[in-house]
Amino acid sequence: MKKFYIIFVCIVLVLAIGGISYYKHQKRMEVKEEQRVEQLNQEAKTIEKSVDQGEYTKTSTLLKNPKIGEIQPYSQYDFHLIKDELKSAIQLQNLFNKGEYKEYLSQYNLNPIQESHLDSYAKDHYVTSVSELLKNGSNQEKMALGDLINYEYLSLGDANKIREEITIASAIEYYNEGNLEEITYITADPESEGTVVEGIYHVVEAKLSQQQGAPADTISLDLVKVPEFATLPEPFNSVYVKLMNQYEDTEDFEIAKQVVEESEAKEGLPSRPAIGMTADEVRSIWGIPTDVNRTETVNGVSEQWVYTNGYVYLDNGVVTAIQD
Repeated sequence: MKKFYIIFVCIVLVLAIGGISYYKHQKRMEVKEEQRVEQLNQEAKTIEKSVDQGEYTKTSTLLKNPKIGEIQPYSQYDFHLIKDELKSAIQLQNLFNKGEYKEYLSQYNLNPIQESHLDSYAKDHYVTSVSELLKNGSNQEKMALGDLINYEYLSLGDANKIREEITIASAIEYYNEGNLEEITYITADPESEGTVVEGIYHVVEAKLSQQQGAPADTISLDLVKVPEFATLPEPFNSVYVKLMNQYEDTEDFEIAKQVVEESEAKEGLPSRPAIGMTADEVRSIWGIPTDVNRTETVNGVSEQWVYTNGYVYLDNGVVTAIQD
């Protein structure tokens, strides 16, 4: 009996020691795995940081890591996609750093980086390249730049600003060539309302009208439409000042101002009267009626306003019915 007891105790001790050893081994493996994961996380963050900071040569080196397949699951970036575009990104970055902005635009147009995190830097450099060329280029160079830029790569705000600057440069160049008709063509943009471009358009239209012997009211109408706060570049400001000196104090100019003010007042009004409108609001839309049939009752005054396109019924100055 004692023998069996000793054997049982030995077996228990062996199992206990084995269990402890297994537990320690498992803990070591867990710690080792945690260290491995932490290392892979750090390597993934290092690669991401190199991309975010535009250190593309460093990124290229880091992506050659033989463990890149193990690192990938720990990154939010697609390393395969980045690797495919790194060559173009490095080429573009070198062109930008050398100040070869025109070549940068050409190369980006041919090989746009649009599918990876490399795109953010490339697009920023695209906008900067355009800005540098506009800042330092002649009017002729700015005109040529309009054919080189792909506006799809720009934000709406940047695109509108750049278009405006190129249009102004082109207008100045065409003016120097004496080609006023071309100026009116390139500045006749509905989206340029209230801008310098609209101002140039109306100044040149007024100048053309004067050259063609148009009546003073036609010329004045364009001068009145020049945006009040638009700072016109030369030579258009001088042309504007000269024309204003000729026409501003005339009766035709005052009439033109009234026409424009009335037109602006009517903008945004509905095309037809509506129930609940006042008599003044009806007149502002359809004008003065051709006839008015008026009835007085104990409840007040009822009116039928007759127009060529319908009838409006008012009770005490408020529209209650409309008949087409």
